Amino acid sequence: MSRYSKHSVTFLPVTSESHVQPTVMGEHTRIHGLGLISVVIFGLSQVSYLRGSLTHANLSDKSIDMRRSVRCWPLLARLRTSLGPHRGNLGIRSASLRSSALESSKTSGKVISPPLALGERFSVAPMMDYTDRHFRFLLRMITKKAWLYTEMITSEALIHGDADRLLRYHDPIEHPVALQLGGSDPDSLAKGVKKALPYAYDAINLNCGCPSDKVSGRGSFGAALMKEPDYTAVLCESMIQQAAATDTPVSVKCRIGVDENDDYHYLKQFVTALGDVGVRHFIIHARKAILNMNLSPKQNREIPPLKYQYVHRLVVDFPSYSFVLNGGVKSLEEADEFLKAGVAGVMVGREIINRPWYWGDVDRRLFGVENPRLSRREILGNYSAYAVVEMERDPRLGISTVLKPVQHLFVGERGARAYRRTIAELSAKKVAVDEILKAAINCIGDQDLDQRWP
Repeated sequence: MSRYSKHSVTFLPVTSESHVQPTVMGEHTRIHGLGLISVVIFGLSQVSYLRGSLTHANLSDKSIDMRRSVRCWPLLARLRTSLGPHRGNLGIRSASLRSSALESSKTSGKVISPPLALGERFSVAPMMDYTDRHFRFLLRMITKKAWLYTEMITSEALIHGDADRLLRYHDPIEHPVALQLGGSDPDSLAKGVKKALPYAYDAINLNCGCPSDKVSGRGSFGAALMKEPDYTAVLCESMIQQAAATDTPVSVKCRIGVDENDDYHYLKQFVTALGDVGVRHFIIHARKAILNMNLSPKQNREIPPLKYQYVHRLVVDFPSYSFVLNGGVKSLEEADEFLKAGVAGVMVGREIINRPWYWGDVDRRLFGVENPRLSRREILGNYSAYAVVEMERDPRLGISTVLKPVQHLFVGERGARAYRRTIAELSAKKVAVDEILKAAINCIGDQDLDQRWP
């Protein structure tokens, strides 16, 4: 019997000690004034030491001592991050970093990331401000089989922040669950992976697709990493080698391209570079990222055209790899068609936020197993008890935050607008969370509240 419900829901054995918000996206520490000047001077001196000369902040691919360049990867990554949008073009050319990565692999022994043990046939995309522990608790009452992802957590946040608060989750009910990391420094990402391993995530994913300015602009990671395939390979290799201690798979979520680098040949080169250091599982958002036009993340989800054919070509060209298709999937029927076409899995994002109940048939339709078959009355009963415990456990937790996941449970049905309005109005008055849900439920008819999926 769940501690959160009067119903016999055996797959929800959660304790108040076993979960905490796994997501606060930290920003890299900025370096200002004389500190920045010192870092730039030291960085350029090291680069000059490697090459002998520096022309227009670019390094020639030739005549670089790779044993020395390896020592400078962390420095250059920190230098790029510190300079932010004013960093210019200080990166070492891809061929140089690729050679270094391969040379290092030959020395240390290349590690191939293991396949995902459970298979990512259907997954919920990592989304900032949405896929927190509360939303994942709700989703586990709707689907037991879908892969869930944390919001992106930067490796720097794990190193310098409260790692336990960021990494704890509802174990064991959230499995399969993957941790998504963001960062652009191989040492930092390796340390982040090391901190995450004791929490037994089913996979660790590197974000190479987020187009927001905070991430890809000032942060110099996310989709910006697609501009430097071989440097990204260095990052992946550092993560894979660290994750090998527990055989935890390392995957990559990326776009099909970035800015002018948007043809299939470039995407294939990117996958090849990461595959050469052991990555075998990719989640591909079938749009390119546009970073040079100041588009918002929402615009980057809508303006670039979808090119599903790129993902299907990857399936053919890399038969030993697994590819999950992401972007524009709005129904179970569409997801099923993509699976039949040969992709290993389908990832859905905003559609699950907007219509969580619709996806309640996914276990039966896409996995061939029985659905959880809870009604929304039962789901809200469980969630109400859970929310009470959460609010008692963490007085800092806002009512709107803990109730955000249930806002769209009745989208498109009679009473849905009154349901959402009741939650908003009573939350503003700081009414007890269980009383809020009790009042909101009264806006919905019994037939909709008691509906179950087959």
